[in-house]
Amino acid sequence: NFKREARIIHSKSSDFLLFTLINGAYLNLTLNWLCNVAPFPTSVHRKTLIVSLDAKACKVIQKIWKQVKCMYIKVHGDYNSPLSWGRQNYINLLSLRSQLLLILAQLELPYILFETDAVWLRDPMEFFQNQTLIDDADIIVPTKGYPDHGLTYAFDPMIVYPSNASLVLMRELNLQLSKDPKVYDQDVLDQLCRQQYFGLVCRQFEWTEVADGKWFKLSESERAHLRPYIVNNNYYVGVDNKISRQALNDLWFLSVKNNCNFSKVQNLLRRYGSQA
Repeated sequence: NFKREARIIHSKSSDFLLFTLINGAYLNLTLNWLCNVAPFPTSVHRKTLIVSLDAKACKVIQKIWKQVKCMYIKVHGDYNSPLSWGRQNYINLLSLRSQLLLILAQLELPYILFETDAVWLRDPMEFFQNQTLIDDADIIVPTKGYPDHGLTYAFDPMIVYPSNASLVLMRELNLQLSKDPKVYDQDVLDQLCRQQYFGLVCRQFEWTEVADGKWFKLSESERAHLRPYIVNNNYYVGVDNKISRQALNDLWFLSVKNNCNFSKVQNLLRRYGSQA
């Protein structure tokens, strides 16, 4: 079923399939992201496949945004309350996600893994498309703003091009995660990219193109010189904290009733997107 949906969505896309895995606690962040990207001219919604561990979340998403495909996957255990970074059920969620990444690699579709707690300040689709022109990378991932014990490869957004090396990467990622239930996907990725596992070529977005939680710490004048396409809302634990941080930075686009406030999005795009 997942395979079929992925194929259908990709057939409607001129470039990539966009894929994310959410749980019930991520519903509002996901609605905020859907509102954020709704005005983009590249029809981001039509290219997006959301897999949800919560059936209700899918109903809410598809009621508001008809073009978005949301698929419910039933898993045993409580995965829909807010998950703590580093706890076992959080790591299990990453393991499930890596299984889905492997399936997409087997389908040989170019796809982008993303997370919905990010803000897209400008439409990145053309930028993503242009990444292929540079060299023969198998995957492209962001750079960490704060190198973490020498780890510099962040996990998403991740562009995955269909190649033998990206398929081997996803197989090995799944193998290592299944062997050690305490290991993190991004640690495995970092290690495989560094050793150019079976000829794997990993490239990185510049931090100025895809920024992370460090961006929120910058002053307005420092931000004025930067024009990232995407800012990942990380280095911050907890859904409510993430939402508060986005709201304090005028990056929360939902009303109290969770309706999309288009004028807020337009203000954002004018502020960050128009100075080409």
